[in-house]
Amino acid sequence: MIAQVIQVDDTWRVVIGGRALPTRYRTLEAAQLAAIEEDAERHTAARQTGMASGVQGYNDAMGWDTAPPIPCGHHCYTNGCSRCSDW
Repeated sequence: MIAQVIQVDDTWRVVIGGRALPTRYRTLEAAQLAAIEEDAERHTAARQTGMASGVQGYNDAMGWDTAPPIPCGHHCYTNGCSRCSDW
């Protein structure tokens, strides 16, 4: 998951994993800087978790799923897959 920046009305927001952070920025540059900082913080926390509990802990902290895919071929756990419609 990489932090992304979206425009909402006249402001910019940082989105991580489909969730928009509450802070609104007046300029695109400020939002992009905040996205970079969020990514750096998340990677630092994931590295620390990985050092404490190994690769699985790192993957969990980064939000990377290592489970086998379900019938649609993706790692979706909802009723219907956003990538390939309903299954």
